Amino acid sequence: MLGITAQESNMWQAARSAVPGVTANPLIGNYYGIDLYDGESGNDWDVNFADADCGYGVSQVTDHMRMAGREDGDGGAAWPYQKQRAVALDYTANIAAGLQILVDKWNVTRKAGMTINHGSALRPENWYYALWAYNSGFYEKTSDGSPWGLGWVNNPANPEWDAGRLPFMENASGGDDASAAARPQNWPYQEKVLGFAAHPPSFLESPGNMVPAFRQSTWNGTNEGVSVKGSALYNRARVKAPESAFCTTANQCTPGRISDGASNDTALSGPCGRDDLKCWWNKPVTWKDDCSTTCGFEFIRFNETYPEEPDGTAYPPVCTTAGLPTGALIVDDVPTGTPVIRPGCTNSWSNDGKFSFGFSNNGSESVYPSKVDLHQLGAGFGSHFYFTHTRKNDSKGNRLRITGTWSFDKTITGPAKIMVHLPDHGAQTKKAKYVVDTGTGSRTRVVSQPGDGNRWRTIGAFMFNGKPKVTLNNLTPDGTGALDVAYDAIAVVPIKGTYTEKTVQAVGFFDEHQNLDTDLESSLPLDTPFKNRQTIYDWGVSTSGAVTSVPTCIDLPAPNCIMPETKAAMSRWNQAVKEAGSDPTNQPDGAGMTSWLHFANPYTYRPTSDAKPYFFDTDDSSYKIRNKATVSFVKDESGKIIEGSEFVEYDDRTADTHLPRFVRDTFAALKDDYGIAPPNLNYSAKDMNEHNGLETTTDTNSTGVLPGRAYAAMGLKPTIVEGGTCVRALNTSGGSIGYRPMLADSGATSSMARWKGEAEDSPVVSDSVAAVAGEIYNAFFKPGLTGSLHNQAPPIWQELSFQLCTDGKVRPYDGDPILRASHMPNQYLYLDDRAIDQTGAYTNSASPILRGDFKAFSAALDLTGHGMPYGACGPLTGRSGNPWGIDVGLDGPGANPGGKFCSWPSTTPSDEHSS
Repeated sequence: MLGITAQESNMWQAARSAVPGVTANPLIGNYYGIDLYDGESGNDWDVNFADADCGYGVSQVTDHMRMAGREDGDGGAAWPYQKQRAVALDYTANIAAGLQILVDKWNVTRKAGMTINHGSALRPENWYYALWAYNSGFYEKTSDGSPWGLGWVNNPANPEWDAGRLPFMENASGGDDASAAARPQNWPYQEKVLGFAAHPPSFLESPGNMVPAFRQSTWNGTNEGVSVKGSALYNRARVKAPESAFCTTANQCTPGRISDGASNDTALSGPCGRDDLKCWWNKPVTWKDDCSTTCGFEFIRFNETYPEEPDGTAYPPVCTTAGLPTGALIVDDVPTGTPVIRPGCTNSWSNDGKFSFGFSNNGSESVYPSKVDLHQLGAGFGSHFYFTHTRKNDSKGNRLRITGTWSFDKTITGPAKIMVHLPDHGAQTKKAKYVVDTGTGSRTRVVSQPGDGNRWRTIGAFMFNGKPKVTLNNLTPDGTGALDVAYDAIAVVPIKGTYTEKTVQAVGFFDEHQNLDTDLESSLPLDTPFKNRQTIYDWGVSTSGAVTSVPTCIDLPAPNCIMPETKAAMSRWNQAVKEAGSDPTNQPDGAGMTSWLHFANPYTYRPTSDAKPYFFDTDDSSYKIRNKATVSFVKDESGKIIEGSEFVEYDDRTADTHLPRFVRDTFAALKDDYGIAPPNLNYSAKDMNEHNGLETTTDTNSTGVLPGRAYAAMGLKPTIVEGGTCVRALNTSGGSIGYRPMLADSGATSSMARWKGEAEDSPVVSDSVAAVAGEIYNAFFKPGLTGSLHNQAPPIWQELSFQLCTDGKVRPYDGDPILRASHMPNQYLYLDDRAIDQTGAYTNSASPILRGDFKAFSAALDLTGHGMPYGACGPLTGRSGNPWGIDVGLDGPGANPGGKFCSWPSTTPSDEHSS
């Protein structure tokens, strides 16, 4: 019986999410009727209650467990509700029910004249038929002469099982092979149960402690090897019946067809000679003539006098309000008065509101697949919390979206802290997004849920004017379905004091008027047009002009003429280059050199006043990099910040890079004119735009967008300083232009090389057009140290360091500038959407606080003291270096390292405020 429980449930009465000692939902075979094993991942969340498997608990009792009136002919008449409830919730009742079923199968097969070996119930092998029937049933004999007995599914001759297989859980030497448990589909049910009886698996007894599941059966014999007849290992290995033992003419089965190449497709393709596969077995079989000597012995661990073992104590719950301030309002995730199942825990509080769930589906189905992924555990605050798993914000994720809402019933007017209870397990996401409804608007706090022990965590103080409400769903940037999101209690703690909240934001903007002259010492040895404005201008004019000077083809392409679309594309590029010119400052808006190269952000996004443009927060083409810190606190009547009310939230993003128009025009023209397919520049990479560990597939072919890569962001937890009158914030973030991660993708660069090669090798493409393809490849897409300069594009970065004080002012911290940043691009600094300077004072100006310096940004050497962007930054490096220590030539385009603060390199970033 213990072998059955190991096979059926891993000896679990509760759901797999619970460890011993923690209460949870009962283990149910397939409550929602989902077909998980058809090889189609697209329907893995399709609920079909008609196919529900109502197997419950440790022995997976299925018969009689369907709802009364909905048996539909499956599993017999439903048991009374209280009996069903006992089977589902009480492991002793469940095992008793399983034993009754097993005994019934023994009696049914014995009554039909079916015995194994000498038929004694004291030997494991002799339960072979009862185990077979326990899993797949027994077909009674009828008077019409039709097949009867044990079905084909678990017949060891069935081609579904590996032919010539070793005994389950056993290796060729007769020792344990625990890896077999990972491929149970290779053995019929009864072989798995007997294999577990001979080789018990190890299961979790308590967190971190694995123990054998039970005492194994034993076999008599000598101490010799498994191949020696009469040895204990030899006798144990033969707990597995011969694969042909139940395959004879009696059930229209041909033993000679048992092989790995057999199948059940037709009556001739496998051992079963019936198309309907009713090769059912009903005869006695003996494969151990001396069973009294060579059959196994059971070990009775739990006899009639054995006391019940004590409950486990894993993950003890919190059963008091310790850790909460006096006067805290609580909304738990279960209603007041809900019985506490774990012993020794009682609730001494009442809910000050209610908790509810909202479930999603695809909008057209009448069921809610999201409910499939909601689970509950007897731990955390009050011995109960729910959890689900993180999902992406896409169609599948929104179908599985679960939203928990804590609604308080008392009106709060004034500041109050929100405290969330985080359980000691089942809380894994670092991106839990709590939305707080204050009555006048909503505030968002992203919280890292994992940590040590059960704990109350303050997520911020807010100004309320109404009944507080907090929501949390399972959509997160790192949503892969692998991490838990916990829903436990939430408390509101009214505070006497004054609430303050301010947001400081830095935005990097690449201006069209940026001088592109590079550092000559670094660029002089390189074969590149990107040395200065004049070399770029000359390159564009000469490369495009070499094409426009060739006659246009009249009809078919030929090497001595240019097809119309290609010539038109080159004419547009030539015109754009000439219109822009090469003057370092006198560039036409919207048509400058940085525009036709698509390095710059459009001039229409350039700030025109001291007000921050709204699109800096919404449009990744309007900026290059941004870093935002929102700080809040509550001060008391003495003017000091109330400890625990301080909060900071950081938000940073690296924006997009765009392919130049002339490059995309060339792709399209060569396709239309010469049939050369454009390169496939779609690629997949992690940490695009945000450093969240997610892999994103670009749509570069359609949009021309190369998302920037975000490197690890480092944030400091909010710290009360200046004698309790200020809160310090520190956040460092940034990334690279989009070319760099694209150049790390061999698929994209190989496709680009293919495109170039086809242009160069085509007999009808002129040399000037082939040269254009080569120049585009070398300038933008060639990988490696000798390739495009974009391979070594240095990072762009920003570091915000400031303190928000009780007088409502933002100030530098300890002599730091409020903003440090890389040499590129221009930097704008805002306080609550208005421009400020490095002291925190409003500027009343639309000008950037820092201007881009392309010469220093392009320097791989620093011979004249102007600085360079490579290597580690430090307290005295100004705009040089970078937080990740990325160096020229040493860190390839795929580099994605961790980092440190520039001004405070010895300060350890806070995990929950860093990415």
